[in-house]
Amino acid sequence: MIAFGLLAVEGAVLIHATGQLDAYLRTFNMYGEEISDPLIYVEITPRNKRAGIGESLKLSVEGIYTSKTVPISGDWFKVEGNQENRIDDCRNTETCEVEYETPGLKLVKTSVLADKELTDFVRIRVEK
Repeated sequence: MIAFGLLAVEGAVLIHATGQLDAYLRTFNMYGEEISDPLIYVEITPRNKRAGIGESLKLSVEGIYTSKTVPISGDWFKVEGNQENRIDDCRNTETCEVEYETPGLKLVKTSVLADKELTDFVRIRVEK
C-alpha cells in the first residue's frame, strides 16, 4: 500500500519518475474505508478568490467521487498565457500557497493523475 496525503493506494500501481500515479485498482481514505466508485473530477477551493499584492492565498484540491469528496494530492502550476509554470513547493500536495507581486487576473491549475489526467483551474484577482 502506498500513501498519498489522506489517500492510500493498493494494487497494480505504475508510478512515473515524477512520482505521479498512472493507474490504480483500489483507493482508500484516511480511515481505511475503500472508495470503490470512480474519481469523476477534481476541484480547487476556494473559487474565484481576491488577494492583495504580496498576500499569500492557500488553495486546496479535492477529489470528487460519485459517493463522496475527499482531499487528494496534485501538482500545481501558475498559468501565464500559454505557459504553465510548476510551483516548486507544490508538487504532489493537497494544498498550495500562491502569492503574486503584480495586479491582475491570475490563473492557477492543479493536475491529478489517476486512470487519466484530471485538471482544474481557479481564477485569482490580485488587487493593488
